[in-house]
Amino acid sequence: ARALARFYAAVGSADGRLGVGSVSEHVGQRQTTRGVLHEQTADWSVGLQVGTIKERGGRARTMAALGHRGAGGIVGFTVPAANLSVAITGSRLSSKVVVARRLLELVLTSFDDGMHLPEGIL
Repeated sequence: ARALARFYAAVGSADGRLGVGSVSEHVGQRQTTRGVLHEQTADWSVGLQVGTIKERGGRARTMAALGHRGAGGIVGFTVPAANLSVAITGSRLSSKVVVARRLLELVLTSFDDGMHLPEGIL
């Protein structure tokens, strides 16, 4: 999980760690493609799912989230505007998204004023 979170931290950084500049800018310059993942629609760009996440509390900004959800409760994403990257991995954690959603809720509520679950990635 730590390595996956580091990967998404590099994807979300604007410092060009990946040698391509800001990945968020590349996503904004390309058209997203609608597809299906685990029987749910998903928007894709530069090989990542594209979604949004909202802050809780006073500011309540809506920000872009980039990531990917896999089978068994594995999920990783970055929120570049919030300098946040999260990854959860588990061997067959659950075939349903419910367990990963609950874990993410716990993690995201502890970040600053808290964040809602990302839309378009889960």
